[in-house]
Amino acid sequence: IGLELDVSELARMGKVVLLTGLFQFPICAGIMTGLFMLFEAMGLSWGSGQYAALYVGMPCGISSTMIVVKLLAEHAEMDTAPGRLTVGILIFQDIWAIVVLAIQPDLANPQVLGLLKTFAMIAMLIIIALAYAKFVMPAVFVLASKSIELMLIIALAWCFFMCC
Repeated sequence: IGLELDVSELARMGKVVLLTGLFQFPICAGIMTGLFMLFEAMGLSWGSGQYAALYVGMPCGISSTMIVVKLLAEHAEMDTAPGRLTVGILIFQDIWAIVVLAIQPDLANPQVLGLLKTFAMIAMLIIIALAYAKFVMPAVFVLASKSIELMLIIALAWCFFMCC
C-alpha cells in the first residue's frame, strides 16, 4: 500500500483528507457503538463485560485498507481524486487503529504514563525500521537479488521482523 501512496498528492488534497481522516473514524465508531449499546439495552448481547458494545462498534468504523486499495487498483481509480481521497482516509483509519490498539489494554483504568510509554515505543520502532530500511536493506537486497528464492526469504524475514 505504501508503494502506491504518493504523499505529495495526498498533501495537495489538504484539508479534505486531513479533516475527513481525523473525524471519520471517531464519528463512525461512536455511532456504531451507540447503536450496539441500544441493541444491548433491547436485550441483544454482544458478549460479556461493560465494554462489549465498544469492542463491537469500533471495528465497524474501519474499512480494510488492503481490500479497498486492491479494488481501486483493479478499477484503475488509484490516480483519480476520489481514489486518492479514499486512500488518504484509509491511512488515517490505520493510524486510528494503532491508537485504539495502544489504548485498549488499559481501557478500564488508563494510565497517562503507560500510554506515553507505549507511543514512545511505537515511535522508536518506526524510527529504527525506517533507518534500517533506508541504510541496511538496500544493500541486503542488492546482494540477495542474485537468487529469487533468497530474495523471497529475505523479504518475508523482513516482514516477520517488523511484525514481531
